[in-house]
Parts: sequence; structure tokens; C-alpha cells
Amino acid sequence: MIYTDDILDAAKEVSKSDEIENTEIAFDIDEMKDVDLAVARIPITNAKQATTRINSYADSKLASQIEETGTFKLNNTVFHVNKGYKYKTIDLPGFLNWLLEGNASASVMGDLSAILGHTFVPKLRGLDAVAEKRGMKSQVARDTFLERVVDEKSKLAVINCDTAAAPKWAVGMEDGDRLERP
Repeated sequence: MIYTDDILDAAKEVSKSDEIENTEIAFDIDEMKDVDLAVARIPITNAKQATTRINSYADSKLASQIEETGTFKLNNTVFHVNKGYKYKTIDLPGFLNWLLEGNASASVMGDLSAILGHTFVPKLRGLDAVAEKRGMKSQVARDTFLERVVDEKSKLAVINCDTAAAPKWAVGMEDGDRLERP
């Protein structure tokens, strides 16, 4: 029988090994019958949930400290915080009416609203393209049909500067640099 403490101890060994196949836990798992493996999933899942909660808690603490002290770079990784946001469609019937140039019946509008759902948000680039095609500035279209909802809590952003998607400002930082909050 494997318990959660056993899995957490095994995780230490696995974290130090290049391959799990060469660890004691892999040997134990290889010897188990399917029923025993199914039962072992319970403590394995518990351990996974525990480490996920620890990681989430640590990330939350790191984010709050970065909010106070500023973004920093360590080992070619930038630790930064930002407030996430989502867009929300303000008036779906009004948006659909504009999109269809007022040429849709109430029945078609109702059907489209039912299919798209009340949480539908248009693709921003698509909205921008249609707006510009119709002679409207893309920002005006966004402001007319969308609301930007900003999260209350800042989220930790861990930026690996070795990737092509890393922002130039992060890549330009030197290890040990800190960008203080304004």
C-alpha cells in the first residue's frame, strides 16, 4: 500500500533523477497489479493536489512581493506581475445588428444570440478588420461593443528570456536587475 507521505518522499527522489525509470518508486509501480495501481492513484492525486496548492500559494506570495518591490530577473528568467483582463460584450443584440448591417430579422437575431450565447466575445482582430473595412476606427468599435474587465488581483508572470516570444524589455534586463514599481 502506498500512502501520500510515500508519494511525497518519492517525489524528492524523482526530482533528483533524470529518468523516473531508474527510481525506487518506478520499481514499485512496475511491480503493482492494475487494481493496486488504481488504488495508488488516490495518494498520488493527493500529493499532486498538495504540491499544486503549495505552488499556487508560493506564486501568490511572490506576486505580492513583486508588486511591492518590482520586477526582477534571475537566471535569465524575469519575474513580473500584471493584472489580467477579459473582454465582455456590452450589448450582444446591438453588436449583431451592427455586424449584420441592420439586415437581420428579429428571428435571425434571436437565433444568433442563442447560438453564440450571452458570453460571446468577438475575436479582436476580426472586429478591428470589420470596423476598418466600414470606415470606423478599431478602437471606437472596441469601445462601443466591448468592456474590458480587469482582474482585481495581480498575477505572476514568469518570462523565460530564452524563448522567441519573450518581450524585448525582459530580454534587455541583466540578471539581478530590478524594475521598481512606480
